[in-house]
Amino acid sequence: MRRILHQPYLEALDRFLKYTSKDPYSNCIEWTGATRKGYGQFGFRGTSKAVHRFSYEVFIGPIPAGYEINHKCRNKLCIAPDHLEALTPQQHQEVDRDLLRAGGKKGRRSQILKKALNASKLHQD
Repeated sequence: MRRILHQPYLEALDRFLKYTSKDPYSNCIEWTGATRKGYGQFGFRGTSKAVHRFSYEVFIGPIPAGYEINHKCRNKLCIAPDHLEALTPQQHQEVDRDLLRAGGKKGRRSQILKKALNASKLHQD
């Protein structure tokens, strides 16, 4: 099923995509524009919006109330739709806790990345 975008999103999409670059090794689509606290920021409808949330809303759909967007790839600048998932705050904390147990977010990044992506593939059924 193809997602139908409303006019404000369509108008902003071209501008949004100009600030992205695909990493051929991780398949992340990385934000190259403005950032705040390590996360990409994008001006939309007169306010600053986190780019991973904008990407989720454009390519996947509305974010359920009370949910957060998790980067399965652990890359805060990634906006690739297949690297994003909506989680409750509790689920998000559990994912982060599991990753810390596996070696920390900053340590052994490639092993953690593989584990996170493999785990996400198991939950897609």
